[in-house]
Amino acid sequence: MAIAVSSGMARVARWSIAYRWLVIAGWVLLAVAGSLAAARSGGRLSFAFDLPGQPAYEANTAIAKTFGSGGSEPPLVTVVRLPRGVTVQSPGVREQLEKVSGKAAAALPGARTASWDSTGDRAFVSADGRTTFGLVYHVEMEDSGLVSIDLTLTSPGCPIGPMIQGQAYHLLTQLPGVDDVEVNLVWEPPWDPKTMASEEVKMMLGIW
Repeated sequence: MAIAVSSGMARVARWSIAYRWLVIAGWVLLAVAGSLAAARSGGRLSFAFDLPGQPAYEANTAIAKTFGSGGSEPPLVTVVRLPRGVTVQSPGVREQLEKVSGKAAAALPGARTASWDSTGDRAFVSADGRTTFGLVYHVEMEDSGLVSIDLTLTSPGCPIGPMIQGQAYHLLTQLPGVDDVEVNLVWEPPWDPKTMASEEVKMMLGIW
């Protein structure tokens, strides 16, 4: 078998030498064809240099800028469980739920609420129609218009730390009634991806 392979290789080698200009021309044609194909396919490639979580940050920024609260700020949740035989569609129930939402909003001046009674969205109602919940978004702010926040980084040497601080400052200064923002960098408690990272980040980092 080895002798047959060597003999075949020898024939190929002799043919290549005898017709070397034909072989060279063939390789040149292949190179040109490859270049043309690469040029055409290169325009179909797309590049993105987004930071992890950047789309979520942009969405949170848009929500906070549009509504004045929400975004990355978790809401308070109010839950109402109706008696057996009564659903959100029962007469008079919606009016009562509106009163509950009004009391929650009154307890937090400047708060924004989202619930079934304000939107009509069935996503706020359980399958049996007896349980409904509302979301109350609130921004704490001093009377002076100064907002002070604490944030931490993954490590003291985080290369995008200044950018994160700048984004936080820019976002908060867009909120209604905010005159100044104080961004404080803290290290306690230390950042731990196992307890602080979102599920998406944990999946990207392989943390379970």
